[in-house]
Amino acid sequence: HGLLLVIYHLWAKWANNKNFKWRESRLWKIVSIVFVFHLVTLGWIFFRATNMSDAFRVMNDIGQELINGSVFAHADSLAIIAILVGLGMQYIPIRVRAKIERFIGRRSAWIQGILMAICIALIEYFGPIGVAPFIYFQF
Repeated sequence: HGLLLVIYHLWAKWANNKNFKWRESRLWKIVSIVFVFHLVTLGWIFFRATNMSDAFRVMNDIGQELINGSVFAHADSLAIIAILVGLGMQYIPIRVRAKIERFIGRRSAWIQGILMAICIALIEYFGPIGVAPFIYFQF
């Protein structure tokens, strides 16, 4: 991740000197966010792998699934829908979220409780089976 930061700062300094106006466009911001997300996620593979050969094996497996078109072959369709809904919810405008909050806030405590129970049940359904290990247990 540190290497990515160094590359970014060198590139940003170079691009600023060239005065690239396209870097201010909305499309560039979206592409940049997606690109950085994937770079950071790939970096996490090295952080989590027990050794470099395991990390490269995981990256190779990902590449093979992308090439073969089998990325989602073993994925639960309900989980994919939940992920897409979760991602989509990040782009709901603030004013729409505020309307939803006001709508739910005007419901009775019973209705709010039922909605909360549904949310907890969904979290439990999509959560890991058993106790998830502490993320830093290897340290």
